[in-house]
Amino acid sequence: DLTALDETVYVAIPGKTFAEGLVVPYYADGIRGDGLALLACSLGAHPSVGLWASDCQNVRGLETRPGRPSVAATVPIPPLEPVATGTTRWCVCDVAAGDGDVWAVGDALDRRLWRIAPTGRIEATVSLPFAPRSIAATPGSIWVSAPLDDLLVRVDTRTNRVAATVPVGRSPAGVAADEDALWVASQLDGTVTR
Repeated sequence: DLTALDETVYVAIPGKTFAEGLVVPYYADGIRGDGLALLACSLGAHPSVGLWASDCQNVRGLETRPGRPSVAATVPIPPLEPVATGTTRWCVCDVAAGDGDVWAVGDALDRRLWRIAPTGRIEATVSLPFAPRSIAATPGSIWVSAPLDDLLVRVDTRTNRVAATVPVGRSPAGVAADEDALWVASQLDGTVTR
């Protein structure tokens, strides 16, 4: 994954084994900084909350000083109760920043969305009626792809509830937002929907 913050692009690079990885900064002048040893499934950033990474069980706030990022905060994401094989999450699959908070989403076994304050406190947990994959933030909304339902789902950040669904291509995987639109990459169709 990758994200940008203050003229720096941060890239999550997998390691040689499943348990290894790096988060590497690339600066505007083309220089690569030193990587932080961290297995990151996803990266998200915004000037209001900084840089955040998700792994299998945690969300981590990263310090972005020049040279090498470092872990500034670790937010353990609680498992579903009771803990069982059928509800054990594979990953906290994506993070995004919006409305002054960090948002993280689980997977097909743990169908929840978490709202995390920049301080690291979990402010809300939203149960989702579908298997989530990727998220993006726009003012007032978090958008979640639902690959098994071929939908893009809007969660209202004022109520922390599902507010709308939008049909998209088959198996939407990635979702990104800009000032004017949302972009959804659908894996089975090989399409991008605006």
